[in-house]
Amino acid sequence: QNVAAVTAWLKAHGINDFTVARHEDAVAFDAPASKIEELLNVKFAMYESEVTKQRVMRACSSVTIPDHLGSTVELISGHRGFPFMLHKNKKNVEQIVKPKVGDQMQNVTPALLYSMYNYSSFPSTPKGSHNIQSFAQFQGQSVDPNDLKTFCDELVPGLEGGDCKIAKYANGINHGNDAGVESSLDSEYITAMGRGTETWAWTYDGNDFCGDLTRFGMDVLQSSTYPYVISISYGLQGLPDYCLGPDVGRLSQDMMKMGAMGISVSISSGDSGSAEQSRMGYNYGLLSPSFLASVPYCTAVGATSFVSGNSGEEHAATFGSGGGFSFTYAQPEYQKDAVKAFFAHDYKLPPMLSYNKTGRASPDVSFSGVNFWVISNGGWQGVGGTSCSSPSWGGTMSLLNNIRMENNKTLGFVNPWLYSNPSMLTDITKGNNDVQHDGMGWYCTPGWDPATGLGTPNFGKMAEAVRAINARERANKKKM
Repeated sequence: QNVAAVTAWLKAHGINDFTVARHEDAVAFDAPASKIEELLNVKFAMYESEVTKQRVMRACSSVTIPDHLGSTVELISGHRGFPFMLHKNKKNVEQIVKPKVGDQMQNVTPALLYSMYNYSSFPSTPKGSHNIQSFAQFQGQSVDPNDLKTFCDELVPGLEGGDCKIAKYANGINHGNDAGVESSLDSEYITAMGRGTETWAWTYDGNDFCGDLTRFGMDVLQSSTYPYVISISYGLQGLPDYCLGPDVGRLSQDMMKMGAMGISVSISSGDSGSAEQSRMGYNYGLLSPSFLASVPYCTAVGATSFVSGNSGEEHAATFGSGGGFSFTYAQPEYQKDAVKAFFAHDYKLPPMLSYNKTGRASPDVSFSGVNFWVISNGGWQGVGGTSCSSPSWGGTMSLLNNIRMENNKTLGFVNPWLYSNPSMLTDITKGNNDVQHDGMGWYCTPGWDPATGLGTPNFGKMAEAVRAINARERANKKKM
């Protein structure tokens, strides 16, 4: 009934080319600006950036919908957002941090990650199952297939040639002739860590980031075949949230649905530490975790680096791995005990008014994130940031899904499992994300902390834990 009312409204304004989501909870359409002005009783204007000279058409007044749709329409997006990047170079995305001069001999490769995180084996997809992993790319980023092939040929033995590729661009878009370093990183490390898993990419090249996120949620939920892992390396640490209340509410709901569908979503936790200051500027004395990573139904992934050299003990990444407590989302039940234990430690905390003790805490886990060796547009470079961490964690989840698929299931939303089994991870107890060195940051402690979460993966232990779940299920089935 609600869908019929909305589509009748569209048709009455001459908009007949629309898509109703598979779960009948969204409608998407493209129309000329003049049609949308009439539909929403809104005016559009052309805006131009003083810095980049980029021009975009956006609504310059509030929207109006018919009274009878007031309780039906939750959110209208795709007509008001502005580009969120603060630099001219479209490849300079939020999470990318270049290594210091002199660090080139310390570049991290897949082989090093396999060794440091106990990848003693690489479980393959069971016969008859179809495992898929993916990443999302926004703001004009794209993958060059030649870069991905070269990366695997040189750094991932056993995954050369045709096995190392993007099997599908899920919404049909890619501009591979001009690769972005963010997408190069995402594609290369999710492929390497989830080796053997079919890889997809979701591509959004518009300038309305919040609107693209809404469309991304609909696209994933719309699909009858979909990836079981999605990694996102985008986000901003700033207050107020870049996206508005209805946007962040809907995105959280969509990720909750993804978890129920058996999808694990991992998101980079940000590169501005506690975000007393971030790329958005000064946060007025408040400490801001990253949106999107603060959504309660994703796994927020922070970053670590080596304490010394290129092996051994890790600490919170030196650039400032993002973390803290959300002012938008309430703290989910699955992490309350871990957060309570963190605040029980006797050490200096930031001023109480600078954070929301009862908010969603991030990150949940961490992964190495400094000096990753990446090829983009044919050139090798070292890259750092939590953008390294999320796709690497995502690939790890794909390998664990191969084990789970022996019982014809996937891991889905993994956070409750992680917080219930912290011994599967290596606790990081050194370092902090106090980028300004003024006491306005978070320090690593035993157990969960807002710099490195529960710690970094021990793949061998995680694989054992998944096999134990499978064994219990099979035993229970025999008893029935």
